[in-house]
Amino acid sequence: VNFKQLKTFISAQMRMSHVYQPVMIKTLLKSKGKSSVKKIAKELLSYDVSQVEYYEHITKNMVGKVLTSNRKITSKEGDTYFLKAYEKLTEKQRQELIELCNDKIEGYIRKRGDNIWKHRIVSHKAVPGSTRYEVLKRAKNRCESCGVPNDVRSLEVDHIAPKSLGGPNELSNYQALCYVCNSQKSNKDSPDFRDILENYGHRDNEC
Repeated sequence: VNFKQLKTFISAQMRMSHVYQPVMIKTLLKSKGKSSVKKIAKELLSYDVSQVEYYEHITKNMVGKVLTSNRKITSKEGDTYFLKAYEKLTEKQRQELIELCNDKIEGYIRKRGDNIWKHRIVSHKAVPGSTRYEVLKRAKNRCESCGVPNDVRSLEVDHIAPKSLGGPNELSNYQALCYVCNSQKSNKDSPDFRDILENYGHRDNEC
């Protein structure tokens, strides 16, 4: 394969169902022609809007509130957080605190293992593109629990009867949920939200 062949493939021959191919090629080009699976996966992750939005939600509504409102360690102006003591710290002190944070992270991961990410692994198991399209089309591109549209908050395809409880990978067992509703839903029960929004359309206007 030479430059001309690569250029022709990327510009004219590449058939895309997602951003995966150009991201992988770009990663290899920027990494002197070779890259680990993990590094390529991280590059793909950087384009996953739903993941970014999910952790923005975590930052603003969970960890940000704890450190700002409860602990008074950080402050917030608009969409930016500030570490209150930062300007008073020497470079040596900053590095020491960074190492302490690394120790806390590594210790927690050693203690809990992969279970700390289980909620995200379950909700992001691969669903075929055609199936995802049908689920979102049926849901009219809205969360079937809270009704938020897909262009406001990214939607995930969720098992109604959880996979861990034997739920099948079938269209009839999928529903569209925003990442907030999906993260709050337990995998120990199987609420079906698909009829909720439709039922709102049958409300008595006098009620």
